[in-house]
Amino acid sequence: FFTTCYFQVDPLDAGTDNGFTFTAPNWPTAPQGQAYRITSKYPSHPAGSFFYPHLRRLPPIATFQFIKLREYELSEVFHRSSDDRRYDVLQLDKLNHNNIDVMDGNRALSIAEEAERAEQAPRIYSEGSLTTPDSSYSYYSIANNTILSTTEEPRSANELPTSGPTASERSALRSLARRYRARRRRKMRADNTNPAERRKRKRARLIDCRVSDWGEWSPCRADGGCVGSALRTRRIIRRQRPGGVPCPPTTQSRWCATNCTQHEDWRNNLT
Repeated sequence: FFTTCYFQVDPLDAGTDNGFTFTAPNWPTAPQGQAYRITSKYPSHPAGSFFYPHLRRLPPIATFQFIKLREYELSEVFHRSSDDRRYDVLQLDKLNHNNIDVMDGNRALSIAEEAERAEQAPRIYSEGSLTTPDSSYSYYSIANNTILSTTEEPRSANELPTSGPTASERSALRSLARRYRARRRRKMRADNTNPAERRKRKRARLIDCRVSDWGEWSPCRADGGCVGSALRTRRIIRRQRPGGVPCPPTTQSRWCATNCTQHEDWRNNLT
């Protein structure tokens, strides 16, 4: 049987340009800043393209689905000691975070968002349990550049929530339901009438006269001169019922002119 995993991703700021996403001019960040996740409340500035403080979180910008089709067995043992490459791991508290100008009123909000990102730091599995590289690590607060520390107890791998199609589908349905209810509430607030009055108004529209769109203008009709009139009409689709709106005019005319130069007195017709 197949195993399916879903991953919903958020917009990211790569730290390559100054200013807010989508609205900033070509102003490169030198040296390049640190990439961070964009949320509905961070960066906390009204000019931000994704700043929606009334939302708990932004809708996912994309969803990745991974389906396991086959399983393979290892035919040869790979000796990692033969790899000559070496990598240096940098601690989070040694990196320079981006300096983002935020309003003083949003200082507490910025600190909370930075703490949320710090809680989502990369973790590794070690002997069947999920732990952080350092049980107590530090991070910068963007508001005042102070160093805060937090400690998180390692959790067992058995306590982790399993991610599968069922949980992801349930989350997607909840998100759709929330958006549907929000749109319905906005529509109800815009319409300050109760459902009974809306139904009554809908029934009233059914008894009004209904006409089609205007047809094309007829050729210009001039009786013995160069100035005449053209007509256009429309037909009645549904006639008025008692208490309904009467039918509008179904014929319309306008002045027009033929080839006046064919007549001897065409100059006099222009005055």
